[in-house]
Amino acid sequence: MAVLELSDRLRVALTDLAALETAIHEAAGELADRVSPHAAVRDLFGDIRQTSDDHLTAIGDRLGTASGDDLVVGVGAGAEPANRRGLAELHPVSSSLGAMYSLLSEAVIGYSTIQPIATRLVDGPAAASEGTTGHIAIRHTQDYVAAIGRITKMIHDVVIWELEADGLECRCTCPSCGLGVCLCSVNGRMVLGEAWTAARPPAAEAGVEVLRPRAGSVADRAGFMQGDIVIAVDGVPVDSIPMLQSAIRDHEEGRIEFTVRRNGDQVALACQKP
Repeated sequence: MAVLELSDRLRVALTDLAALETAIHEAAGELADRVSPHAAVRDLFGDIRQTSDDHLTAIGDRLGTASGDDLVVGVGAGAEPANRRGLAELHPVSSSLGAMYSLLSEAVIGYSTIQPIATRLVDGPAAASEGTTGHIAIRHTQDYVAAIGRITKMIHDVVIWELEADGLECRCTCPSCGLGVCLCSVNGRMVLGEAWTAARPPAAEAGVEVLRPRAGSVADRAGFMQGDIVIAVDGVPVDSIPMLQSAIRDHEEGRIEFTVRRNGDQVALACQKP
């Protein structure tokens, strides 16, 4: 099957993505030493570096670049891909959405980072009501994840709107487009939705997963282990953090019976509440 000749518009977009892939590839390598103490993160960065390398190869092949040739995708000042300005001129609205998406994503990770820090430093939502750092992190994370959702929902429609504003009508030869029923936008949403669904962690089983208990603590002496999933307290099922916290808080002094799921088995553990 012959490869269709790329229009200048598509070539600009692909070259811009190649620049982003180059930046990802370089960052994964430059940060390797920094993340090396954490085995899982080290492996993740290694996978990302390999993935970006594969992506660059695929983009180079599509652009018709011979093996070993430079795609000329140097990153400009402030880590901005060299072709970003050209793409922004062709697609000003969707490029603006992309820029905002990047900032919002960075903010989401930032607020997610301070959430456990605040909790451990007694500035989380359990310490008080509104106003704690943990509470701020939760609310702001939710706000920006919602905004990201709005961007991903509209981005494909915006791109189609930009293309049509420039007089670029649909040339797709799929069955529906043959009838004049354009599915370009909804197809893009479907592909993105499938990607997010595939990447999303599997639905958690009922219960609350806990970390390794503090050494010498009541839970440590009771035999709690890293990854235990609390499914019941005093025989009452729990499937959320608020339920677990309430069950422990409302329990009078004395023995608390926990049921945890561990490696597929149910284990009974008992803590003595001071």
